[in-house]
Amino acid sequence: MSDLLKTLRYYWWTFRRWGWRGLVGLFQFAKFQRAARHESPDCTHMGYAVADLKEKLQRNPHDHLTRGYLMSHYRKYDRAKLRQHTYRAIQEDPGHFAIFYANHAEFYQDAAYCQDVLARLLEAVQQRNEPDVHINIARLYETLGAPPASSERMAEWRRYFVIPDEVAIISEPNPTYVAEAHKHFQEAIALATPDDAFYQHHYRELYANFCEKVGARDKAIRLYEEAARFSLAGTGADGSESRTWITLGRLHWRSKDFERAKECLFKAIEIEKEYDDVPPDSTHVYTSEASVYLGLIAVDEGNVNAARQYLRQSIDADPLHAPRLLKGQSVLVEAR
Repeated sequence: MSDLLKTLRYYWWTFRRWGWRGLVGLFQFAKFQRAARHESPDCTHMGYAVADLKEKLQRNPHDHLTRGYLMSHYRKYDRAKLRQHTYRAIQEDPGHFAIFYANHAEFYQDAAYCQDVLARLLEAVQQRNEPDVHINIARLYETLGAPPASSERMAEWRRYFVIPDEVAIISEPNPTYVAEAHKHFQEAIALATPDDAFYQHHYRELYANFCEKVGARDKAIRLYEEAARFSLAGTGADGSESRTWITLGRLHWRSKDFERAKECLFKAIEIEKEYDDVPPDSTHVYTSEASVYLGLIAVDEGNVNAARQYLRQSIDADPLHAPRLLKGQSVLVEAR
């Protein structure tokens, strides 16, 4: 089938599924993809001119979304301006998501800068005792206290954040900072609105990921199970909550609780099929990953034929990424 025919089929499926609003969204996303290819020091990956964003922020210094766009841009092109906007964001909105996410690579490379931002946030939380501020503080303590544990993971972080090998990064764990991270993750969960399923799910996932990172596997499992219950209460209607169930399945597999692992992985596949009403020629990312773990469980149970079937299912569900995913599982097998 030609690329043109595939594109027309996709547009027709989108129109039938979501009407004109869906088509408009699809065209906007295509515009974003084109803009990303032309990212430069003067143009963000969203296609916005940096000069226009700066002018907009001058007119309204409290425009947190625009500041976030600039911070995300400056992390790649101007580290000094990134830090300048980070300090201003702490003054205006210490719970701003970009304080951590735009600075992640900076924090790993410069512990003094990380500690400076942390000190400012600790001061800010005295005035604004809000869950997002505690999350930023917890993530900073996590950066300082729980760097990647293995050399392979450290190499992955360097590649992801484009940190050269000759640049020293935080590598030694710090139990005091780990304890502080636990405290602030717990505070964020306690402060979140009880019936806000999205944030209750999101904060628990962040905390569970941290617990797994520092070796608190049982606590991580409990938190992921709680996050999964909130996902069933109404978050992630696009099927992305499958990620929580896959992580739960992986943790149970590593704990050799194969039955519970399979339950979680089958749930992940079921959720993606229920929500992800996919168009022709698309892929099932979560089904592919869940199938890999089902194959590994089958290997552990001595069922080689089932393992082959699941791994074939993984490749069929996502031919582009499944081979890389399969290769990566060898690290997990050895780590178990």
